[in-house]
Amino acid sequence: MKQILHKILNKKTNIFTGFSYLFYNSKRNWSPPVVDNFDEIIINHIQPKNEFTFIQIGSNNGMSNDPLYDYIKKNKCKGVLIEPVSYLFKQLIANYKGVEGVYFENIAVSNTNSEKEFYIIKESDDDSLPIWYNQISSFKLETILTHKDYIPNIEQLITKQITPTITFHSIIEKYKFDELDILTIDTEGYDFEIIKTINFNVITPSVLIFENKHLTKSDYKKCLKIMKKHYLSIKENLTGDTICYDIR
Repeated sequence: MKQILHKILNKKTNIFTGFSYLFYNSKRNWSPPVVDNFDEIIINHIQPKNEFTFIQIGSNNGMSNDPLYDYIKKNKCKGVLIEPVSYLFKQLIANYKGVEGVYFENIAVSNTNSEKEFYIIKESDDDSLPIWYNQISSFKLETILTHKDYIPNIEQLITKQITPTITFHSIIEKYKFDELDILTIDTEGYDFEIIKTINFNVITPSVLIFENKHLTKSDYKKCLKIMKKHYLSIKENLTGDTICYDIR
């Protein structure tokens, strides 16, 4: 989700975007339609609101190709930013300093309120690392290791720790959300596990964005099946994210 390619693609011509669209959908004719980015969809769901509500699971530092940062800074809101990696959590708080209505949780979202093994990419000042190197911590070690072609020494950067976890609905209850305008999930392959825990009869986010690119084909199809029960509109972007909106 948080890849610099998002910004590069937006600067290309309509012709390039068209070819990208055809190429992308030719690989998976069962997948949703592709759009350049989600900005217009997000804006259309925020602008009519006096105060928009959100939960962001996997906030990183709040700025690295973040889909909500500008909207949170410029609009009245109530929301929760969730980031389990301690050094990124400190940056997250600093980057939102002075913003009202924003709450922070240094925790991971899972299917239980307990603890779980979590694989963290250690902070590094190595300039040879990709700009996104610190965005790939995950419950799933196998997902992190898929980046080895870009980070040959990736095993040396990984550390395992026991991380406190909380369920999505515990966050809803703690912060007393009666409705939710936007939910974003960016958890490096764990997105479907979180989505499976959501009781859409209790609360259905008006907009739900999740990262699909690290899901298996089987899991992504299952995830889309759930989404189609609750949303009329489902789209992808070219960097591996899915947006669901227009509640049924």
